Amino acid sequence: DDLPLGIDASPMYPARTTPAAVGDLFVLLTDGLMEVADAQGKQLGLAGLRELIARHAHEADEVVFDRIMNAVRAHGIQQDDQTLLL
Repeated sequence: DDLPLGIDASPMYPARTTPAAVGDLFVLLTDGLMEVADAQGKQLGLAGLRELIARHAHEADEVVFDRIMNAVRAHGIQQDDQTLLL
C-alpha cells in the first residue's frame, strides 16, 4: 500500500513484526518476477510465484532460488529488473 522504496525520500513506513519459526522461508522479490509474460501476454503473477515457492519451500535455499528463476525464465522474456532474496 506504500510507495516503492526510493521514489520519495520522505515517506514513513510502519514497522511490523511477523512471527517466525525455525525452517520458515522469507522471500523478498521485485515485481519484474511477477510481471514476466508468456507469448500470449499472460503474466506469471503473484499466485504463480506463490505456487512455485510453496512447491519447493522444503528444499535448500539455493535449489528454491534456481527453481524459481528457471520457471520465470521459462515463462517469458525479462522486461524489468528481477531480484529474488531468500
